[in-house]
Amino acid sequence: MSGKTESTGGNPVSLKDAKNIIAGSAAESNDRVIHQMILNGVAVAFKWDPVICNLVALCFSGILNFSMNEFVIFRKKEGKEPKEQNLQ
Repeated sequence: MSGKTESTGGNPVSLKDAKNIIAGSAAESNDRVIHQMILNGVAVAFKWDPVICNLVALCFSGILNFSMNEFVIFRKKEGKEPKEQNLQ
């Protein structure tokens, strides 16, 4: 495996794709931090079993992560219409 194109399956990565990859990585790292904060908060506040605390934290961090992805990270820019992609 040598060469730059083999890692991307032979297709070059566009700048837009690279920005989406970076945004996805930011969303994932934010999700982990938020999940850990909620997990520790529930564990300290309610002193429940760790399994229950983890399930509660997963539910809340999942909802928060979905909201961030939809409305903050991957939001559509106002005034710009999506370009048509040439699929050949």
